[in-house]
Amino acid sequence: MSDIKICPFVKAKEHMSDDEYFKALVAEVFQVVIGIEPVIARWRYIERAFDGFSVDKVAKFNNADIERLMLDARIIRNRKKIRAVIQNAREFLKIKSEYGSFESYIKSFEGDTKRLVADLDSRLHYVGAPSIRRFLSCVTQKAA
Repeated sequence: MSDIKICPFVKAKEHMSDDEYFKALVAEVFQVVIGIEPVIARWRYIERAFDGFSVDKVAKFNNADIERLMLDARIIRNRKKIRAVIQNAREFLKIKSEYGSFESYIKSFEGDTKRLVADLDSRLHYVGAPSIRRFLSCVTQKAA
């Protein structure tokens, strides 16, 4: 069994940017089914491929970008995961438009994790409730 931490891609802190939250979500999308180790091995390339996890930039990706990413042997080339990352960036922008930031969105649930998980499950792609709970655990653990 590996000694890899559950949240190696982002360090939760008091205030996080939308891009930092998005980075943690992208890690969850890529971990689904294949696990964390292949993602860690390719992470620097995934980060480059997705413009440093800029929500604004990734939300503008189109079919040509998907095809470009599918040809990049350095990343995990799974069309469903790539499409999910792009769709989730667009969903982040909707949340940002509605709540001002992803952090404000999370806080609007006033600690009702069950309701938050259900809402995210209805909005996000290629992640289910277990992955969403892991994502939330990673981004809401405050630095000690």
